[in-house]
Amino acid sequence: MGMPPRAGKPARAERPTRTDTPGHPDRPSASGRPKNTARPEREDRPRNSDAPERPERTQRSERPQRPDRAQPTSKSQRSQRPERPGRPDRPVRPGQTQRPQRNEPPELHDRPEDARRTEASHEKSLRITGLPAVSALLEHNGRLVERLFFDARNAAALAGFCRELGKARKPFRQVDTEELARVAGTVLHGGVVAVTRPRHIPAFDPAEAARWAAEGKPLLLLDGIGNPHNLGAIVRTAAFFGLDRIVISDHPAQAAPSEASYRVAEGGMEHVKIHRASGFAQVLKQLAASYRVLGTALGRGQQSLHRSDDRRPIALILGNEEEGLGRETLNACEGIVTLAGSGKVQSLNVAATAAILIHDLANPPRRQGRNAGLVSGSEAG
Repeated sequence: MGMPPRAGKPARAERPTRTDTPGHPDRPSASGRPKNTARPEREDRPRNSDAPERPERTQRSERPQRPDRAQPTSKSQRSQRPERPGRPDRPVRPGQTQRPQRNEPPELHDRPEDARRTEASHEKSLRITGLPAVSALLEHNGRLVERLFFDARNAAALAGFCRELGKARKPFRQVDTEELARVAGTVLHGGVVAVTRPRHIPAFDPAEAARWAAEGKPLLLLDGIGNPHNLGAIVRTAAFFGLDRIVISDHPAQAAPSEASYRVAEGGMEHVKIHRASGFAQVLKQLAASYRVLGTALGRGQQSLHRSDDRRPIALILGNEEEGLGRETLNACEGIVTLAGSGKVQSLNVAATAAILIHDLANPPRRQGRNAGLVSGSEAG
C-alpha cells in the first residue's frame, strides 16, 4: 500500500520543453529573423541599372574564325602537308667551291683512300714512353708526334727536338713527375711521353716478298705472339741484328704494335717495318717459291737451320706462347726446327728463343755445320 504525499508541499509541475536551444529551427536570432534563412540566388539579386548588360557567351564552335588563321587539322591531315621549302641555294662566287649540306655528309666509302686512312689513324693516339723510344720516334717519324711532355732530367736531351716541334707549332712542356705519370697512364714512363698518331700497318704482299728474297734477306713471321712485351723484345732484337722486316699473321691472339711494345722495343719500332698477312697458311705456300719456310716446335725438329744445298733465304715462323704453331701452319712448313737444351727446364721464353734464332738468321754460317748443335729452333712461351 503506497504512502500518501506529505502535506504542505505541492506536487512538482512538469517543466515546459525549451524551444530556444541552439540549432532549433524555431529559435529566433538576435536580429529577429530566422538564422538559417536561405540566401536568394544570384539571378534574383537586383542588378545595377546603369551597368550595360553583358552579351551571352557563345560556344567555341560558334565563334567566328579569323581569316588569317588556319583551321585546326587532324593528325592525318597534318601528315599530308607538303614540306616547307628550304632556303634557296646561294649563288657560288667565281673561284669558290660550294659547301656540302650539313645534314648530308659524304659517306666514308666515297672518300679517297688517303682520307679514310687519315681518319682511321686519328681514332686513338699512342703514348710512347722512354727516352730511347721517344728519341728514335722524333728522329725518324717526328711528323707523327702531336705533343711532347718531359721532366727536368730529360730537358737537355730533348732540347733539339723541342725546337723542331716549335717550328711545326706542336706543343711541348716540361712537367713534374706526377703530371707526367698522369699523361703517360703509368709510372714506367722514363721521364718522357710523346703523344703520337698510330702508324698504319701495310698488308703483306707476296710479290714484294719475292723481291726481298732476291736480295737474300731472311724473313721473320709471327703467328699468335700475344704478349706485347714479347713483341717489343722481338722487334728490339730484330733491329739490333739488322733484320728490317717482320710479318705478323691474322691469328686472333696476335699482338699489334702498342704502347707497351714500343716501350720494350727501345726504339726498334722505327727500324723494323711490320706487315700484316691475311690467310696465313696460304701466304706460306706462296712464300715457298722464293723462301725456305721453317716452323718452330718444342722437341720435334731434327734439322739444322741452314742447308748448303738450298740457296733460298729462310722464312722462320714463331708461334703462340702457350699453344705454339697451329696444325695448318705446321703443314705449310717445309721443315721444323728445335733449339736443343739441357733438359733441366722445358723451354725458353719465345722472346729469348727469337733472339737466338734471329742472330743465326742474320749471320748465316760460311760452312756447313758451323753452328750445328747450337741452333735448331724452339717454340716456347
